[in-house]
Amino acid sequence: MRGASVGALRAGLGALAVVIAVGLAAALAPVVDYPTGHGDQAAKRFTVVPAASTVSGAAVARLQWSSARDAVAPAALDGVVTSVDLAAGGAARCGAAILHVNGLPIVAYCGAFPLWRDISAATTGPDRAEVVAFLREVGLLDGTAAPSDEAFGAALGQFASTALEAAEPVLPAARTIWIGSSLRADDVLVAIGDLVTGGQALVRERADLLAAVVSPLPSVVGVDAAFAPSTGADPVKVGADGGVQALEALAAAVRSTVVDDPLPTSIDGRVVLTLPDAAVSVPLAAIVGDDRQHCVLSADGAAIDVEVLWASDSGAIVVGEVASGDTVLAAKGHEACSP
Repeated sequence: MRGASVGALRAGLGALAVVIAVGLAAALAPVVDYPTGHGDQAAKRFTVVPAASTVSGAAVARLQWSSARDAVAPAALDGVVTSVDLAAGGAARCGAAILHVNGLPIVAYCGAFPLWRDISAATTGPDRAEVVAFLREVGLLDGTAAPSDEAFGAALGQFASTALEAAEPVLPAARTIWIGSSLRADDVLVAIGDLVTGGQALVRERADLLAAVVSPLPSVVGVDAAFAPSTGADPVKVGADGGVQALEALAAAVRSTVVDDPLPTSIDGRVVLTLPDAAVSVPLAAIVGDDRQHCVLSADGAAIDVEVLWASDSGAIVVGEVASGDTVLAAKGHEACSP
């Protein structure tokens, strides 16, 4: 197998050494300061010592948010809130009352666009088609074909009497609050006794955290990584690509420190790598090999294959058939792990 000198290993160790040395070396908890106290430099013999259970380094999570969305009062609405029927933390349901104004229910309207006029059986146009879809959504129309005026009027009348407490078979624009296809009520912005007018924000769906990517993130194989936000919140797991895998938890941690919009596009913290129990520390001078194979030399000169999990100027963390307390030899003069 092609070998390489320890000098070449120190210069490279593949992408791992580059990522670690450049990205995190300044902030990392020290591994082991070799050879002081852990070996005999003159004899070129070193004692393997336990590795720390974790290593960590400063990092930043870049955040991508969706847009917050408000459900607003219809243009013609003007009155006093007499009941709030949707609680914060809930979700608006198509056709159900969100609040009452002047004693009358104002309902959630699901559709591609808000109602801008009153809809009756005689109405024609694209808004009629949207109301047909809405009435199917609330279970008052069947089938997929366009209903007759009679069937459409009957469904309008049923909705008006049950949901709007009205006698006329009409869906008034002023009695609807457009929510698109759905609306999560993270915040209800009005209370009983408030005056409301057209265009006023009534319910808010907060922005969602769509993605969070942590960097720098060392390419360490077989090691669990987590991101600990500077807010003091619990660490969240990070995938091999740097993507945070618990977006809701991280979003909650960010919101705990943010009073108003805009939400931040990044948050400081630390990458925490949890090392396997079998990991041990050896001096970098004891590593033999190239970017395809690494080993250490036992006291009798036998090569022992190891996997380098972590490397810095102060040492390397490895796993393999080597344990704490073992003696390993300096690699100088040994070019390859195997003949």
